[in-house]
Amino acid sequence: MPLVLAGRPDSWVRRALRDALGQEALGIEVAAEADTVAIAKRLVLAGLGPMVDVAAMVRAEILEGRLRAVPLGALAITRLLVMPRGREPSPTAVAAAGLLRDCAREMLASGLWLGARAPTTSAVPDARRR
Repeated sequence: MPLVLAGRPDSWVRRALRDALGQEALGIEVAAEADTVAIAKRLVLAGLGPMVDVAAMVRAEILEGRLRAVPLGALAITRLLVMPRGREPSPTAVAAAGLLRDCAREMLASGLWLGARAPTTSAVPDARRR
């Protein structure tokens, strides 16, 4: 099925798609390519083909009923806040980490982060938690 591709060819979404299709000895058939998700959404809405991306990119259109998201297997992305070892994080970095964590929890709890699920607590080593 020809796909609308968004973003850079080296993006994690395109790499994951190429890897998954490559494991099945399939290639990507391209209906159209766009530099931005905004343009790719317009192409999908115009009927050029489906797009593979994270559901959050089209959340508004999904909620409006103009697009729908279909999960693709066990694709996953992890978000990490990385800080240097051996140095205490600044109060600003601690506050930013707390805000990011709270925002992610709220989005998960409310369903606004479409398709996302919280990691198990064992997914992050204790030494790296803050």
